[in-house]
Amino acid sequence: MSHYLSQLIDDGLEVLKIIRSHSPIPVIIVSARNDVRTKIEGFRLGTDDYIVKPFSIDELIMRIKAILRRSHKVEETSCAQTEIKNGPIRLIKSSRKCFIRDQEVRLNDKEWRLLEILMKDPGAVIPHEKLLTAVWGVEFSTEVQYLRFCFARIRKKFEDLGFDGSVISAYSGVGYILRDLRDEEEDGLI
Repeated sequence: MSHYLSQLIDDGLEVLKIIRSHSPIPVIIVSARNDVRTKIEGFRLGTDDYIVKPFSIDELIMRIKAILRRSHKVEETSCAQTEIKNGPIRLIKSSRKCFIRDQEVRLNDKEWRLLEILMKDPGAVIPHEKLLTAVWGVEFSTEVQYLRFCFARIRKKFEDLGFDGSVISAYSGVGYILRDLRDEEEDGLI
């Protein structure tokens, strides 16, 4: 894949943007470019390491092993919390499924990721920029209409299952909030 992409796109940083928009896979940039700005931009875009040519193969192998060790620890930690729950809404991380009570809500990848962000901090307003950057990338940080469209679809899917879609609210000019449903469920309100 990377060879094909590099033929289409001259700049490795552009390839990194594409990879990051689709996957959290560990990435090491190997480049002849040694200027600090390029390195900083690579890290800002999500590279895990940056190594400049010429380099020692032994050093590269050690860097790969270090990244794999760290990513394995992150996987172990994230597997410990495989479910996020807010009242009757459940997200199962391992299968990327969403349920309201026992009914599955079929969400596409972007909808699932947006809901996951809100579910991690119910009751808090999550700024537009944070949501857009996390799901679409930095270059889309001002495209608020993407959020309007996706959250409208999520609300509709909730309502199609007989659940109140207004649990997700927009704060005009600020961001989105998912109402904290944990107490309401315990009190039998939902």
